Amino acid sequence: MNIADRIHEVVKKLPETQAFKVLDFIRSLDQAPASDERAKEAMAALLANPLPAKGDGLPMKRTELYDRPCLR
Repeated sequence: MNIADRIHEVVKKLPETQAFKVLDFIRSLDQAPASDERAKEAMAALLANPLPAKGDGLPMKRTELYDRPCLR
């Protein structure tokens, strides 16, 4: 008896709602590698085009950092 037959024997004894949960779980296992690839592609795209820095992009002087109107 192969694994598919063993799963079939167990699932056919379950109520239909639980059998659908098993089916959904099996489908999620089947789609997991694809989602990993999408995550890798999204990370590569983010690293290729990082978000722009906030502000004007110029370095701040230490005195300006600690002597700002919002801190007074």
